[in-house]
Amino acid sequence: MAWRRHQSDRLLVSVCNLSEPRTSGLLVVATNQQAHWVDLGRSSADITSGCGMVRSGRVVYHVYVAPETRLAAIDARSLEVLDDYPLPEVQDPHSVCIHRGRLHVVSTGTDQILSYGLVKSRPICTGQVWSPSGAMRDLHHINGLAEFRGDLWCSAIGPKVGTLWAEARCGYITNITKGRRALDDLWHPHSLIGHRRNIYYCDSSRSRVLTLGGYVAAQAGDGYVRGLAISRSRIFVGSSVGRARSRSTGVHNPADPGEPSGTCAVRIFDLLTGTCLNTVDLSPFAKEIYDILPA
Repeated sequence: MAWRRHQSDRLLVSVCNLSEPRTSGLLVVATNQQAHWVDLGRSSADITSGCGMVRSGRVVYHVYVAPETRLAAIDARSLEVLDDYPLPEVQDPHSVCIHRGRLHVVSTGTDQILSYGLVKSRPICTGQVWSPSGAMRDLHHINGLAEFRGDLWCSAIGPKVGTLWAEARCGYITNITKGRRALDDLWHPHSLIGHRRNIYYCDSSRSRVLTLGGYVAAQAGDGYVRGLAISRSRIFVGSSVGRARSRSTGVHNPADPGEPSGTCAVRIFDLLTGTCLNTVDLSPFAKEIYDILPA
């Protein structure tokens, strides 16, 4: 398998909405498909979700919920925790990215993207970068963040039309820097990745990965697709156990009602052909993946 030929490959995989609190919401997956928890140095099992990750030089920044929002600075090689900080202004964290030397964090619970200066890895909040509503509550369910060609981009599920996120059909991807929407009327977009000349994202409810131009880069087959990474000639796609009510409406957010659908796994695809090369089953660890990062 192509997965086995690259012996240096390791993936960091964050898992969210854990059924029971743990001392970590972060897994490292090696080329032999063995996975184990990353030690985040917690003295008690209080982590309920592992969320976004981004690498900056030798440091991986990882946000998690325990039960307050926290930021771990992790050595990218040894996976040793260098520092750990509270982010009290962030409610229901999702993705993170580095843009123009600053750390940006999605505070989904307040409908905001917040910016932090980094002083020796210590985050100093400098305020709001963007909000689609100014409501200070979760209206648009902002989730993904990416830096692409010098601009900051985000994805959001969009406002609900009923009581469930499954009924949200107004998702979008927007260029925050230029104040311009690139796509509208999406079903649950997540996990933006800028790669070469394009942006890739998870079309979560339809279990696939698309580009901004609509090209289907990977078809996961089942599950709620969230978590995306590209390394050399491969795409790594996270698949979670979602909820299904009918074939026509796709796979819904795991928090919504319905029959369980899919498996918690990382699927590896050929970037050029979209062929599935391998699957790493993570169901012994969790039901939902949030983010993937080559380490």
